[in-house]
Amino acid sequence: MEQAAEPYWPFYCEENVWHACAAPMARGCDAWAIFVSNPARAVAMRAQRQAPRGRLVLWDYHAVLLVREDEGLVVHDPESRLGGHAPALDWLDTSFPKLPERYAPRFRVVTAQQYRCELRSDRSHMHRGQRFRKPPPPWPCIGEGTNLMRFVDTERSFLGRTFDAAGMREWLRRDAPASD
Repeated sequence: MEQAAEPYWPFYCEENVWHACAAPMARGCDAWAIFVSNPARAVAMRAQRQAPRGRLVLWDYHAVLLVREDEGLVVHDPESRLGGHAPALDWLDTSFPKLPERYAPRFRVVTAQQYRCELRSDRSHMHRGQRFRKPPPPWPCIGEGTNLMRFVDTERSFLGRTFDAAGMREWLRRDAPASD
């Protein structure tokens, strides 16, 4: 499937996914926003552009888009060295090596439609004093206030479903039912 050019800004993955959820590739099909985090806010990921080749990067959280395309479930991750989109199980296997539990991923899966309706981010998580840790995107904030950390928190009940890596693999293998 041909990719549309959605707005993209480095270090603002949750906003990139929010925009991608409204893109042609996600409209009219099964699509989900997936947050990756853990209680330590230190998820080790491989094959990310922010890390030298072959090295791991530690994200406090990361967000990607999962879409059911003609060829199956595909993860759209512009930070990935897998070309920005990859078969979902390949992305999972490549991105998350076996490491101590402290670095193990947990996932929150929310339908794209629900994510578009519910996310609010005033970018306060990127402030350090009066300055941004990374330059903000040129578009306006998403909504007023923020509930971003509720999406990131994979331990507490909120929207969608949460999984550990094995549970995520099983959900993807079942071909991510549309009813979830």
